[in-house]
Amino acid sequence: MLPAYRYAVLSYAAIVHEGTTAVLRARLDLSIDVSGPIKQPLATAHLFAGQIQLSTTAESAETWIRSVVSGDWLPVVEHRLLKLLPRVPLAYSDGYSAYYEPPSPRIQAGRAIQRLTLSGINRDQIIGLRYVEIDRELADVGIDSVNELMQIYGLRGSGETTLEITAGPVSVMDTESRLDGRRAFVSFSLARALRTELFGISVRSAGPNSIGPLSTLNGQNIEWRQQRDSLLGLWEFELATSDIIDCRTTYAGRVQEVVRLSDPNTLPNSRRTLLSLVDPELKRLRELLTRPSGKQRDDFESAVALLLQMLGFAPMHIGAMSGWSGEPDILVSCPSGDVLLVECTTGAPDDEKVSMLVSRRARTREDLLRAQGETVLDVTAMLVTSLPSAELEAVRRKSDECDVLLLCREDLEWAISRSEFHPAPEFVLQHWRGRALASLLTKDHSPTPSGAD
Repeated sequence: MLPAYRYAVLSYAAIVHEGTTAVLRARLDLSIDVSGPIKQPLATAHLFAGQIQLSTTAESAETWIRSVVSGDWLPVVEHRLLKLLPRVPLAYSDGYSAYYEPPSPRIQAGRAIQRLTLSGINRDQIIGLRYVEIDRELADVGIDSVNELMQIYGLRGSGETTLEITAGPVSVMDTESRLDGRRAFVSFSLARALRTELFGISVRSAGPNSIGPLSTLNGQNIEWRQQRDSLLGLWEFELATSDIIDCRTTYAGRVQEVVRLSDPNTLPNSRRTLLSLVDPELKRLRELLTRPSGKQRDDFESAVALLLQMLGFAPMHIGAMSGWSGEPDILVSCPSGDVLLVECTTGAPDDEKVSMLVSRRARTREDLLRAQGETVLDVTAMLVTSLPSAELEAVRRKSDECDVLLLCREDLEWAISRSEFHPAPEFVLQHWRGRALASLLTKDHSPTPSGAD
C-alpha cells in the first residue's frame, strides 16, 4: 500500500529538554488525499506544537520510522529538529517499544486505519518538575494543561512519549453512492499507483441476521477511468428485495472502507419512518442525544424516550410530568416482561445518582413482585448520558460494582443506526449488556488498548 500515499500530515507537541527539542507526542498521518484544514502552530518558551502538511513518497514513511528507531533526528519540521528520546541510551538497549494496531476485519462502518505507535522515554522524565512552569506558559495562551494541548492537536497516547504513524485507506467510496429503492449506485476510487487486480468490493445485507455477501466484484472486472492520482469505478446493481446494505472495499485482502446505504423511503422500521416525517434523517434527534447544548439539555430525556420507542421498547416518560420529580426519568416495559429504570443526564453521573438508582431498582422489584408475582422477569437499572466513554471511567467503575447499565454517546450512536432495522428490543438490550461486560473484562484483564465493537 505504500506507493499509494502521496500526502501526510504531521501533528506534534515537543519540549526543549537538555538542548534538544524532544517529542512529547507526535502523529504522522499518511493518506492518498490532501487533508482538511491545518491547525495553527503554538509556541511558548519551552513548548512547541503544530500541524503541517507534507508531500510524501513511498520511501518517506520508511525514512521516518528508521530515523526514530535509530535515535536520529526526524526530518526538519518548520525549521526545527525533533527527536523521540529512547528510554535509556541506545548503547545499552533498543530504547524503544512498538505497538501495531490493525483495523478490525469486521469493521462495521467508516474508513480503516492502521496504526504503528513507537514509544520512548516516559513523559514525566522530560517534563520533570517543570509542570507548574509549563502550565503557567500555557495559561498565557489560553490553555489549561499539557493534556489539553494534546487534545487540541488530536494527539493520543499514554504516559510515554510516542510517535504514531497512521496509514489511511487506499480505496474509498464516493459520498454520492446511494440506494434508490432496490437499485444501488456505488461509486468508488483506488489509488492509481496500486494494482487493480488486488481490489475487491462486496455487498451484504446490514441486517443482524444476514449470512454471506449478496454480491462481489473484482477489480479486474471493473471499467476504470483515470482522474489525477486516482482510478474511478462505478457499480450498479439491483437488490432482490428492499434492504439496507453494507458496501465494503478491500485491497490485498484488507478492508479499506465500509459504507452503509439505505433509502429513507424503504426502511424496514416503520416507527423511524414516521418520526422522519418531522425530523428528516433524524438530525435533530441525533444532536439532542449525542451533543446537546444550552436548552437542548432539557430535551435529552424526551430524546432518549423517543429512541427507546423506535427500537421497539414501550417507554413511559415519567420525568415529563409535573409533580413526579422524585421518580425515575423513564420507565420501560420490554416484550419479555423485563422492566428498565432509566435515569438520564447530559453530564457525568456521580456516585449519589448511581446509589439512588440502585435503591429505586430494589424498591421497584419488590413492588412489582408483590403486584404481579413471578411474571416480572427482571428490573434493570440504566444510566444514560450524552458524554463519550472516555470521560466516564470513574462512574463506570461505580456502575459496574452496582450492576447498573451505563449507556454513553457511542451506545446512543449505535442505537440510532440500529433503529433503521425492524424493531428488536431484546437484541438491542442484549447488545448493550454485552458491551458493558466487554468493557468490564477489557478494563480488568486486557494488557493492551482495545478498539470499540
